[in-house]
Amino acid sequence: MKALALLHELHQAGIWTERRGEKLVLKPADRVTAEIVNRVREVKPELLRVIDPVRQRDRLLEAARQEGINRCVVDKLTDADLAGIECWSDIQLRTAIRWYRDDPPYLRRSTP
Repeated sequence: MKALALLHELHQAGIWTERRGEKLVLKPADRVTAEIVNRVREVKPELLRVIDPVRQRDRLLEAARQEGINRCVVDKLTDADLAGIECWSDIQLRTAIRWYRDDPPYLRRSTP
């Protein structure tokens, strides 16, 4: 799967891909070259499928099931909390769900 390989490469370079509807945003912009933009465009449909919050949530729900963790841990996560996990292995997801259970992101969010 070219999209996962590209995402992994981008993450290694410190570039994060965020999905906003049918658009992809690469951050930080100062690290994004024309070559990277072209490579992302080549596999954009595949990237959109991979960086799908519903898909990531389903993967975390399966990890929670495997760990015996209640699904409410995953249900409380926002789409922003799921950003960046598309490249994680099943073992990493199982570790993350235990971490989310023990130290949920919503406890660290600042309130306006």
